[in-house]
Amino acid sequence: MSARTQKTPPAATLARAVQDYLAAAGFKGEVTYQPSRERVMARRADGIAQFVLLPSLARGWPDGERAQARFLDRCLLMLREGPPLASDAVLTERLLPRLYPREHFALTALRRRVAEAEEGEPSPELSIPSRPFNAELSVGLVFEMTDDAAEVNDARLAAWGRDFAALEKVAVDNLRRRTHKPIIKGRGGVFHSNENDGHDGARLLLPERLEGLPLKGEAVVMVPHVELLLVAGADDDAALKSLGEMGLDACQQAMGLSGTAFKRNAAGTWVPWLPAANRSCFESLRLAALPAGVGYAESQRELLAGLGQDVAQAAVIEDKGKPYSACVWVRGEAPLLPKSERIVFALPGAGDDGQPLPVAVRAWDAVASLPGVTLKAQGMLPERYLAEGFPDPDALSKL
Repeated sequence: MSARTQKTPPAATLARAVQDYLAAAGFKGEVTYQPSRERVMARRADGIAQFVLLPSLARGWPDGERAQARFLDRCLLMLREGPPLASDAVLTERLLPRLYPREHFALTALRRRVAEAEEGEPSPELSIPSRPFNAELSVGLVFEMTDDAAEVNDARLAAWGRDFAALEKVAVDNLRRRTHKPIIKGRGGVFHSNENDGHDGARLLLPERLEGLPLKGEAVVMVPHVELLLVAGADDDAALKSLGEMGLDACQQAMGLSGTAFKRNAAGTWVPWLPAANRSCFESLRLAALPAGVGYAESQRELLAGLGQDVAQAAVIEDKGKPYSACVWVRGEAPLLPKSERIVFALPGAGDDGQPLPVAVRAWDAVASLPGVTLKAQGMLPERYLAEGFPDPDALSKL
C-alpha cells in the first residue's frame, strides 16, 4: 500500500539527521536524543520544546537528501522563531487556512499530554486551535514564513491577541484574493485546483470554486494533500477510478492528508462517500482511504504507549487477495480496537515465537452483530472500541 519502498532508517540514523539539520540551521537551544523513548527533544531558548517521535518520522522519510531536507523543514517548523506580534497588514498578507483530517489536531493534543506527563511542566505551545469543517476534516491556520508555512498554535494566538474565528475569516479572505485560475480538467478526467501555490487543498473552503464544472453527476471531492483539491463527477466511473489512484499516491507523500472522498448530502455538507460496491471505481476509492486511517491509528497507539496505555495495533492485511485495514483481537484481552474493515482473531501465545496465533479474519460489521460480542465506542479520535465477548469458534465459522 505504501508509495515508499526504501528501507526504513534506524532510529539512531534519524536522530543524527535531526541533530545535524538543527545544527546546520543555527539552532541555539538544547537538543537531546533519548534512545529509550525513540525520540529527539529540542528546546528553544524561549522554552518552546518539540519532541520528534522517530517512528513517526520514519514512516514519512523520503528518498534523496534534498527531499529529506524539505521533510525536516516541515517537521521542525515549530522550532523556528516566528513573529511575536503581527499587524493587520501582515496577517492579511501571510495568514492562510489549511484543511487537515480531524485526527491531526487530536494527535497534536495527545502529544501535548505525553510531553507534559514526561516533562512535568505545561506545554501550551503544543496546542493547535481548529474548527470542524465536517465529520472528517477541520480547519487550522498557517502563517507563511520565508520558504514554508508554520501552523499557528495557541501560544501564537495569545501573543497576537486575536480570536481564532476572526483570524479564520482573515485567512479565508486572503485565500480568496489569491485565487485567480480556474479549476481545470487533468489526467484521467479529474479536475483540480490550479494555483500551485501550496494551498490548493484549502480551496475546498471556497464553495464558488466548484460551481459550473462540467461534471457527470454531482461533485465528488478529495483533499489528499495540502497542495491538491481533486474533483470528479459521481456518475463518471473512469474519472472516479483515477481520483482514487491519484489520492492514494498523494496522501502518502510528505504533507499528505487523506484519501477519503466526499460528496454533499441533502443539507449541503460534505460527507464521506463511496460508490456502490459493484461499480468499477469502488475499489480505487476504498483503497485511497486506507493509508491515512491506519497511519493515524498507529500514531495514536505510539502516543498512548507514552502514557502507559496499550491499545491494539492497526495494520493493512491481505484478505482473499485484497488489502484491507485491520486490527488484532486476542482471546482473553479486552483491547481498544481501531475502527477497521477487518478484525483478526488470535489465540494468546500460541505461535512458535510465543506471539498470538491468528485463527480467523472477519469483517468488522459481521463481528459487531454477533450475540454476546460488544464493540463499544470510547469517544476517542481516531475512534477506538472496547471489544468484549470473544466469539467462540462455531460463531466465527458461521460468519
